[in-house]
Amino acid sequence: SPEQRQLLLDIVADTPTGQHSLGRSADFHGAIGQSTDSHVLAVVIASMHHVLGWHAPGEQLSSSDIEATRQAHRRIAEAIRDGDGAAAADAMRVHVDEFERLLEEQGRLDEPIIPRTRWLQRGH
Repeated sequence: SPEQRQLLLDIVADTPTGQHSLGRSADFHGAIGQSTDSHVLAVVIASMHHVLGWHAPGEQLSSSDIEATRQAHRRIAEAIRDGDGAAAADAMRVHVDEFERLLEEQGRLDEPIIPRTRWLQRGH
């Protein structure tokens, strides 16, 4: 809907720079899931939204990684706003591929998304 499209743009616009942006990044993915007409997809994305919310605060992300995420979200939101599903899918694919590349660089590609060292920490 137009309101859902605007929500995605608002989340991107309201995303601060720096480490504090990570929770808002999880909100972005959650809003995409809620905006689908597929209840199954919405549940899957909502589940990943929670995992991302637990995962993101402990990540070793540079300011350029965080800004790249913000820009990726902007491209995705703008493609959705424009009704360009192919561009939105391409932008999301690039975004996910970049996250995979980052995990590979950190030697964590084959590790759980939430590192074992944080499994027993309070709040997770």
